[in-house]
Amino acid sequence: TAQYMFFETFRECVGIKRVYKRLFAGITSGATHMFDGTFYGCTRLKEIGSDGDGLFRNISNTDSTHTHMFYRTFYGCSNLLYVPADTFARIPEGASHMFDSTFYNCTGLEAIGDDLFKNIQTTTSSDTYMFYQTFYNCSSLSAIPDDTFAGITVGASYMFGDTFADCSSISSIGPLFVNIDTTTGATYMFSGTFYNCVNVTYVDKFLFKGIRDAQVGMFSQTFYNNSSLREIPAGLFRNIQSVASNVFFGTFNGCSSLTAIPVGLFSGITTLNTPNSLFFQTFARCSSLTAIPDDLFDKITTSAESMFNETFGGCTGLRSIPEPLFRRISVGAKSMFQYTFNQCSGLRSIPNALFANITTGAESMFSNTFNGCTGLTGYVPKKLFQGLIENHVSPSTNMF
Repeated sequence: TAQYMFFETFRECVGIKRVYKRLFAGITSGATHMFDGTFYGCTRLKEIGSDGDGLFRNISNTDSTHTHMFYRTFYGCSNLLYVPADTFARIPEGASHMFDSTFYNCTGLEAIGDDLFKNIQTTTSSDTYMFYQTFYNCSSLSAIPDDTFAGITVGASYMFGDTFADCSSISSIGPLFVNIDTTTGATYMFSGTFYNCVNVTYVDKFLFKGIRDAQVGMFSQTFYNNSSLREIPAGLFRNIQSVASNVFFGTFNGCSSLTAIPVGLFSGITTLNTPNSLFFQTFARCSSLTAIPDDLFDKITTSAESMFNETFGGCTGLRSIPEPLFRRISVGAKSMFQYTFNQCSGLRSIPNALFANITTGAESMFSNTFNGCTGLTGYVPKKLFQGLIENHVSPSTNMF
């Protein structure tokens, strides 16, 4: 078989500057690990073909067994400037880890051709880690063509995990995943996809348009440390109806330029499936955030462990909390509000009835909720725990 056929063939051949565009012209079928590390560490490589003559353009027979096919193929090719549009033009079907770390640490890569993976139209929930860290630390990459993944409709676990992480020159994110509408079993699908993309200022509202069912950890740290992002588009998650644990874990953590959260951001949610840590650090360290919309958690009627753990931790610019923020919640859970407003030093007061509708307590439910809120003055509102008091439940002594 052709497994490992070109495994690390030219690894660390640091003198290679160009690859003949017809080098693999006779290869029409794929295989497991076929091009694994083929040009790994070729630090002077600048050119791998041109539009119309992509290096792997004749490969037209692939299937789900061809895992790791382009794993680390150009890993560390720090002088590679451009990936031609038709490099993978005829690849019809994806596989697990197929493009894992393909262009990892290609720090000189400035652009990728339009529709790079557009013809991949057959994917299944087994195609895990398919684009994991594909362009990790491509720090010169300034744009992602909107149709890059246009053919993909079925997601998988970690499919886009860290795909563009540390791509510090990207400023805009278009509707890249608009056609994905089947996500059964696709846990952590967008985990860290745009992690530490510090220059992103725009995210298209249709980015996740087709997604209805958010699996465990789906948007975990998706926009982590996007420190130039000032606005979350209204409707970004509006079509999502079902959520599970860790779905919004650290999604916008460290978005220090974010000034507001749109009304109705989570308004489509109707089903909560054991949503432990659902909003864990979701907006943590959003230090420019000054206010929270009243309706942000209106669809959250089910309690879960650590649900709001450090949700707004480190939001030093936050001045107030809307009193109705948790109005739909009546039952407590372990560590549910632990560190929720931790180190919100700009907070001036606590709404009178913020937790008044909650009638049952739990271990560490309010532990360190307002820890480090040094701007708070006056008295603790008398109705803050009204529901607990009326039901003779003693709140945690670690509340403040």
